[in-house]
Amino acid sequence: MVTRFRPIPAAIALAFSTALPAWAEPQVFDTVVIRANSEVPLPANSDVLNAADLAALRTNVRDTAQLLSDVPGISLYSGGGISSLPAIRGLADDRVKILIDGMQVTSACANHMNPSLSYVTANDVTRIGVTAGLTPVSYGGDSIGGTIVAETFRPVFAKAGEGLKKEGRFSAFYRHINDATDASFTGSIASSNTIVGLSGSIDRASNYKDGHGDKVTSTYYEARNVGIDFAAKGDGNLVTVKLGSQSIPRQGFVNQQMDMVGNESWFINLGYTGAFAWGTFDAKAYWQDIRHEMDVGEDKLTFPYPMIMPMNTHGQDIGYSLKAEFHLSQRDTLRLGNEFHRFTLDDWWPPVAGTAPMMAPNTFQSINNGHRDRFGIFGEWEAKFSPALTTLLGVRTERVRTDTGNVQGYSAMAMMYGMDADAFNAQSHARSDTNWDLTALARFEPSSTDTYEVGYARKTRSPNLYERYSWSSNWMASGMINW
Repeated sequence: MVTRFRPIPAAIALAFSTALPAWAEPQVFDTVVIRANSEVPLPANSDVLNAADLAALRTNVRDTAQLLSDVPGISLYSGGGISSLPAIRGLADDRVKILIDGMQVTSACANHMNPSLSYVTANDVTRIGVTAGLTPVSYGGDSIGGTIVAETFRPVFAKAGEGLKKEGRFSAFYRHINDATDASFTGSIASSNTIVGLSGSIDRASNYKDGHGDKVTSTYYEARNVGIDFAAKGDGNLVTVKLGSQSIPRQGFVNQQMDMVGNESWFINLGYTGAFAWGTFDAKAYWQDIRHEMDVGEDKLTFPYPMIMPMNTHGQDIGYSLKAEFHLSQRDTLRLGNEFHRFTLDDWWPPVAGTAPMMAPNTFQSINNGHRDRFGIFGEWEAKFSPALTTLLGVRTERVRTDTGNVQGYSAMAMMYGMDADAFNAQSHARSDTNWDLTALARFEPSSTDTYEVGYARKTRSPNLYERYSWSSNWMASGMINW
């Protein structure tokens, strides 16, 4: 178990930490080389769960975020059975940067029923780490709470002359309390320079029962995941291709008026890592499409929820990251990077027959053709003055641009939706922010079990599309998106 005391996300912070040897992890300051398992070092002040730690947790965890439940400073907002939102020292949701194999996934839902970690199963996670407070700028940007990095498929190639290397894992369980069943598998076939992997899972549960045997409504869920992975290496180069899809046909939420009645997603993630005489270069490009549906769930179709209320969204993430690490000397390392991320969103609520003017006759447009573009560059200098003393100085700047189209309510009645929609449509919707992040820290490690840090961090974040463009003050419309 780890005991760490690290800085809160404030302007000036002091941090002292003590870690047991079992939790020792390669530092971000180490040279990144292409290893057989393609593991990239995480920041040294991260809490990291590796393969051995995760193996002990998988049998009891269906919600991927729950893998972090014992990490100091982490708490979880639990609503759906497989959709917890992690919080780092009280800062949650979009205030925390979450990367899945270097890919940023945005929750395409006003109630954030489909958070980033819900798109990867606990069975597929091979390593996950949390960096709070003094996050290096190479791992930060557009977040103030910290960074969570999850890795899935890590290619392990066959040794020369070994022939084809075949690996696989299968697990299944049943729980009586909610009739939960789960089956998942991963498998791969590898030669000395190529590998192909396949993973899949089916997970479902009914409403569970309390100690008196009474059913607790809106605790059911069902999810299906499929992934295909490919990797090839040679002459200091590694190329990876990840493809996957997810289907969640239903998931109840005990803390919402709405439930998830459909969530379909597809993604492509391309990666390249190269080792050269001057250092290393890493590139990522990704795309993900999400189609999400909310409505009053099947077991809420009684008083006080007697009617349906469909709410639909369509979101897309597309982006890339380029990172280069230059070994200037035995002491000095320079990191430079460029990132781009674009999120597009349409959020509309179909009319409900017989409910005019409250919920008909028009389609309610919550977010119409919204988009959020983020372009950032960073530089980071690390100096290792001695085996015990290391310093890090990084600066990052980002340009965030958002825009959206005109909207309409269920009806044009002024007191219902018309006045709000007219006021919103009369304004220019385009917004631009220029953000600056700074991280400066010194780390002293007198022994393998003691680490002392002192540092300063400035961190910024721009509003998401819902925070910037939600427009209706109607009690029902604003309540449906937790405003």
